Amino acid sequence: MKHVLLRVSPVGRVPPRGVAALVLAVAAAVAAIAIAYFELRPKIQRLGRERDEFKRSSEQNRARAMKAETFARELSDRLAKTETQVDAALRESKRATEDNARLLIALEEARAQLYAAKQELARWNATGATPDQLALIVRENKALAGQLSHLQAEKDRLAIDYARLKRILDINFVPDAVPELPPMHGSVLVVDPKWNFVVLNLGETNGLLKNGVLLISRDGKLVAKVKIRRIEADRSIADILPGTQVTEVREGDRVMN
Repeated sequence: MKHVLLRVSPVGRVPPRGVAALVLAVAAAVAAIAIAYFELRPKIQRLGRERDEFKRSSEQNRARAMKAETFARELSDRLAKTETQVDAALRESKRATEDNARLLIALEEARAQLYAAKQELARWNATGATPDQLALIVRENKALAGQLSHLQAEKDRLAIDYARLKRILDINFVPDAVPELPPMHGSVLVVDPKWNFVVLNLGETNGLLKNGVLLISRDGKLVAKVKIRRIEADRSIADILPGTQVTEVREGDRVMN
């Protein structure tokens, strides 16, 4: 837009030539504004359309984003429920497998019992006896089994008494007799190589007897033989038998008979 400088006469009136120039300047300015408006109007309209399109696109994208977020939450919830259902199914499958294994074991045991019962029945049938005769035989077998058990207990008691009396006789009348000892295991507590004797952690409470002979070993190999000379409640003193010592006896060596 052009700026027109008007020079006013001292008396306050515009000369005719100045009025004409002013009119031309105003017209030119109006024309310039009109031209600029018509040139910018399409751009303004286009920018308005682009603004409206961008607004619609933004709203659509926002709606899509909200829809996607909602779908993601729903999918996450479904996945969580599915994982819970899968875990429950796996636990149920494990319980079912364990139950099946127990049932199979019980079935095999039942089959074994049935087979044994059939064999027992076949043996009874092979005897040709009647049920009454079989019942009588069973009662007699039970009675005989009771008598046999009683006789076995009496035999064991007599054997113990015999062994006890024999030990007493050996100790009192056969000083050098070697008594029979019950199975025992111990270790060497003290070794005296000068006087050739050892102290053991076995005594009367273990059933040890005077003149009893024990073996001393290490790593499964024989070290020496010892003969009990003195007995206390939980320990004893034994002499190393001459000619039986393979290697030096040490504390902690194993003792047995």
